[in-house]
Amino acid sequence: MLDLAVCDDEIAVLEVISSELRRQFERLGQKTKITCYHLGRELWKAFCSGECFDVFFLDIDMKDIDGIELARRLRERDCNSIIVFISNREEFVYKSFVAKPFRFVRKSELKNEIRQLVDDIIKESKRESDRNIVLNTRGTSVKLNPFEIIYVECNNKTLHIETESRTLHLEFRLSEMEKILSNCGFIKTHKSYLVNYRYIYSIEKSDVVLDSGNRIPVSKHRIADVKKEFRSLTI
Repeated sequence: MLDLAVCDDEIAVLEVISSELRRQFERLGQKTKITCYHLGRELWKAFCSGECFDVFFLDIDMKDIDGIELARRLRERDCNSIIVFISNREEFVYKSFVAKPFRFVRKSELKNEIRQLVDDIIKESKRESDRNIVLNTRGTSVKLNPFEIIYVECNNKTLHIETESRTLHLEFRLSEMEKILSNCGFIKTHKSYLVNYRYIYSIEKSDVVLDSGNRIPVSKHRIADVKKEFRSLTI
C-alpha cells in the first residue's frame, strides 16, 4: 500500500489528478490510499500531526503555502518521501530543486506523462523498500528505514528506537540490532547506545551531541574509536 497526498487549490484539478493517479496505479496492481488537500496549510498540519505519506504531489502556485515552500518544510523535517511537482509554472523548475523533487510535471502534459511517472515511482518505492529492515519480536513485525533512525538505546532488555517521527519500544537484543545496522552508519558510543552518524553534531569528552541538542553518553574507553569511526563515515 502506498499512501499518496495530492495538494492543489483548484478543486477540479485536484479531482482530475487524483483520478488519473488512481487509474495508473491500479493498472500496475498497486494499492494506494489517496488523500486530497486543497490548501497547503492543511497538508502541512496533517504532516505535523503524524500523517505519513510515501509520495507528495504538489501544485506550486497555491494561495496560502506555495508548493515549493511546503516541500522545503517537509525536507527540513527530514522527510525523505518522494515529492512530485505538478504545475504549469515552468519558470519555477530550477527554484524547485531546493526541495530535491523526484519529478516536475506540467499540468498541460499530465495525461501524456503520468503513465511513465507512475512507472518510475513504483520502481523508486521498491528500491526504498529494499533498504528497510524488519524486526520480528513477540510475533510482531516492525518495518523501519534504518537511515531514519536517530539512535537506539537498550534499557532492561528493551530497545528504545528514536526516529524523527516516533519512538518505538521493542524487546530485542542490542547485539542483534548492532548486526542488522552494521552497514548503515551506526556508531556504538556506549554499551547501551547505537547512534546514526548522520544526526551527530559534535563529539565531546563524555557525550555525543545530536543535531537536536540531545546528548548521548560516550564510554571513556570508546571515545577515540567513536571519533575515528565518525571521521571515516563523514569523509
